[in-house]
Amino acid sequence: IALLREHKKNNPFDFPTTINAAFLYIRNIVKNHRNIDKNILDAYQKLYSLDFKLKTGRIDTEDFDIFLFSLLP
Repeated sequence: IALLREHKKNNPFDFPTTINAAFLYIRNIVKNHRNIDKNILDAYQKLYSLDFKLKTGRIDTEDFDIFLFSLLP
């Protein structure tokens, strides 16, 4: 999450790259551990929803920080 915030600070309009990096991170966790924790599944679903809402213009870019905070356990 800290890496996502740092990337967003340096590249404020580069949401696709940031979101895809988070998807890859979650996929690597699942691949390496061979199990799916409920927290990981919830984070993946929230990220997917955020990606869809950003691409369709249903969410403001200011809400991105709120989303990142919601990923914390």
